[in-house]
Amino acid sequence: MSQNLYFAYGSNLNLSDLNAWLERNGCSPDLLEFHSPACLPDFEPAFTYRSASRGGGVLSIRERTGSIVEGVVFKVREGGWEALDSKEGAPRCYRRHNVTVLTPNGAAIRAVTYRVTPCHESRFVAPTDDYVSVVRAGMKRWGISDQAVTAASRNRRPPLAEGLFVYGTLLRNGSRFSLLAEHGIRSVILAETFGQLADLGQYPAMFNLDSRNDLVQGELVRMRNPQSLLQLLDVIEGFRGFGVLGSLFQRTRITVDAGDGRLRHAWTYYMDTDSLNSGTTEAMTIPSGSWRVRCGTHERFIERLVAEHVGNNERALAERLAGQLPFSFMDRQVATDSLLPLKNAILDGRLSERRLAQVCGCWTANPAIL
Repeated sequence: MSQNLYFAYGSNLNLSDLNAWLERNGCSPDLLEFHSPACLPDFEPAFTYRSASRGGGVLSIRERTGSIVEGVVFKVREGGWEALDSKEGAPRCYRRHNVTVLTPNGAAIRAVTYRVTPCHESRFVAPTDDYVSVVRAGMKRWGISDQAVTAASRNRRPPLAEGLFVYGTLLRNGSRFSLLAEHGIRSVILAETFGQLADLGQYPAMFNLDSRNDLVQGELVRMRNPQSLLQLLDVIEGFRGFGVLGSLFQRTRITVDAGDGRLRHAWTYYMDTDSLNSGTTEAMTIPSGSWRVRCGTHERFIERLVAEHVGNNERALAERLAGQLPFSFMDRQVATDSLLPLKNAILDGRLSERRLAQVCGCWTANPAIL
């Protein structure tokens, strides 16, 4: 299937620019058919090749753990590969590169993209404003942020994605949480995402990421050193690399809700259904989607979590919360009383840890479970 799918990340996102080139060079236009938005994991955009026709640097990609290149996957119509090869100067200047890209729901698909050949690669070649404008216009057309390309055009490394969704032994007070703490945590708050949780005894595994009827309860961690931490976690989780066979867990990029309705991107590790014992998957499924509920520590954890956030000021914090949306539509006293105790408000979903952290200013609460 990858032979029919092309991942575009640069000027070819601008179909007007691409079709103009095709017509100038006697090729049929509209050789690409939209398939899906996607990102290329563990790569970053870089201006490493000088194009005579563009008058400056043009985009390529290079490896970097924890980074992504945003783009679009297209189906290539008949004659399309020959035209793309000609436009990219393949195989002399650029060459086809087999990659694994991730769709918005975290699914991995195989595709082909283009990358500068090593003999033509430079550390940095400044692009012209015209070329960057062409790329930005294409990105805007597909709803893609130009932040990474803007940084790369100024010879700056794009910022790494620092979100990590954890749901098992990496949770606060889990047996491996210390690994996260040692690498530095900006923040950690309760969060959830679509999927199901399987009970593997000593640890859980998230699976069925396509599910829209089930939620996995976990935490969204903001990492200080995402590259080194992901490299370590890849080893621990048995992830051998994108497109490499034999991994125990797969790493992917998903969207996570931290309690305010806004979806945030985060890395996570999951197990595909082929790796689970298909005959016992249903029996192993954790109905609550929560490893803490399965282990019997959930309510105790929330109780300690609230204490860590608010100390002896629970009513004062509840009064401050009562003045904010959506509670501000209620009578202030009624709203305050409805939030107490805060433990119950979090347990039944009326209050998120994120809202609590905003009010009290504590983003790394780590209560001890005795």
